[in-house]
Amino acid sequence: MLQRACGMDSRAFRLDPPSGVRWFDVDLPDVIALRRKLYSADDGYRTIAASVTDSGWLDEIPADRPTLILAEGLLRYLREAEVS
Repeated sequence: MLQRACGMDSRAFRLDPPSGVRWFDVDLPDVIALRRKLYSADDGYRTIAASVTDSGWLDEIPADRPTLILAEGLLRYLREAEVS
């Protein structure tokens, strides 16, 4: 599971995904710094501090299984070329 521009959404903790599911939340560094103060990381949950328009963060997402991507409310603010 990958949530782009996650903001302060707590879905990863409210849903309690089954073991084996890896969850990645991506947002700007200031947002991720606050998330790291409020939410605990574990083996299945990780945050990535980066702009969603900088494709470098994609290298941190394992490619060994299918990935569901959430981008609620984000896409309307991006130009077509910025959506990857």
